[in-house]
Amino acid sequence: MMAIEEISVDVSEFEGFAQLLDRFPLEVQNKFLKNATGAGASVMQVAVINAAPTKVEQSGPKSNSLPSGYVKADIRVEALKGVQRGWLIGPSKATAHVVRWLEFGYQLVRGGSLKSGRGHVVNHVAAKPFLRPAFDAHWRDANRAIAEQLGKQIDEYWKQTLKRVGRG
Repeated sequence: MMAIEEISVDVSEFEGFAQLLDRFPLEVQNKFLKNATGAGASVMQVAVINAAPTKVEQSGPKSNSLPSGYVKADIRVEALKGVQRGWLIGPSKATAHVVRWLEFGYQLVRGGSLKSGRGHVVNHVAAKPFLRPAFDAHWRDANRAIAEQLGKQIDEYWKQTLKRVGRG
């Protein structure tokens, strides 16, 4: 998956969760955090999909443009590899270039490329951002999902622990 822009969500406002998590073994903490942040990432994925534009006009027979709805259908969530706790939310390589054009705008060039010196700019296409606005509008919803998932996991862990020691 291609990264368009890195956006981090600060979860430090969850007072007490850090101290509570410190009571668990490190592997349990990591599992809790991965699952909880995954719940938040799913909320963000839905927000981005809902905000993604859908092409309205029909493409001609010689067009190489993407089919209608392809950008929406290509918004993915992937866990970061390695020691980081986080998720990538965005398009795969198949549509990343189109999402970049939508997010930042572009110049329409005819007659070659600007790099070669043969092309010339015939139009400036304005940006139609949807990634950043979706994150800005829904980060609180994602934080709520993270907090709810952490709470559920902690409750379930304690219930299972009490059953194991014969107190449940």
